[in-house]
Amino acid sequence: MSDQPYNPGYCLVNEKDDHKFRNIQSRSQNKRLKSTDTSGKGQENIRYLDTPLNHNLVTYIKNIVPNEHFNDIHKTIEEIAENEVGDSLFNNLVESLQSYFADEEESKKIAGQILFYKSRPCKMGHNCENIQNCVFTHDINREVIVNHVPQALSDKLEEYCIKYGQITHIKALHSHKFLIIFEEDTSALEFIRDRNPVLNDNSIKKFFNKKRVNLNNILNEHELLIQNIFDHGNKKTALKLRENLKKLKEMIHEQ
Repeated sequence: MSDQPYNPGYCLVNEKDDHKFRNIQSRSQNKRLKSTDTSGKGQENIRYLDTPLNHNLVTYIKNIVPNEHFNDIHKTIEEIAENEVGDSLFNNLVESLQSYFADEEESKKIAGQILFYKSRPCKMGHNCENIQNCVFTHDINREVIVNHVPQALSDKLEEYCIKYGQITHIKALHSHKFLIIFEEDTSALEFIRDRNPVLNDNSIKKFFNKKRVNLNNILNEHELLIQNIFDHGNKKTALKLRENLKKLKEMIHEQ
C-alpha cells in the first residue's frame, strides 16, 4: 500500500455523495504510523484500513489468528475499519480481539501487526528469514538481473540458473548483462540468496529487477484504488478502469 493518501477526485463523486466523499477524503489524510513498534504502544492517531480488506491482508490475518475464530475476527475487523481511524481504530481492534486471546498484550500485538501490514520495507530485505509471514514489504519478484557476465560464460548461464527453478525467459540486455525470469519468485529469491559466486566467477553480480518491483507496486496500488471507487458508488467507472488495467497487465506480461 502506498504512503500517498487516496484521492479519487471530485469528478468521480456526484453532489449527493459529496458529504460522504469528504468524510472518506478526511479519513484518507491519516495514513502513516510514525511508530515502528508493532505491539501498538505509542501509535499516533494517523492510521486507517481500506475496506474491504485486500486479499493479501486477509490471508495474513488468517495466518496469525486462531483458525476456528478467523471468520468472526475477519468480520469484526471489517466492521471496525469501515467506521474508525487512528487511535479509535486501534483501541476498538484491541478490545474486540481480547475475546480471542489470552491477554491484552497479545491483542495489542495482533492489532499492531494488522495496522502495520506492508506499510514499510523490511530492514532485513531479501535476507528476512520469514518473508511469507513478515508484516513488512520485501523487494522480491521473479525477475533477476545478472551483470558482468564474461562472454565465455554467457552460454552456460541458463543451465546454471535452472538449478534454482524453472525459467520462463532469458534475455540479453547487453553483451554482459542478462535478464532472467523465473517461473516462481521463490526460485528467484533462492538464486539471489545463494552466496556462492555465479558460475564460480566473483565478478558476476546479481540483483532483483527493481523496475519490475516498482511497476508491480504501482499496479497493485491502482487495483486498490479501483476497488475503492467501486465500493463508494461509481461502479461503471471502476469497471472500465479495471478492464483497462487488465489490458495493461497483459501488454506488460507480453514484453
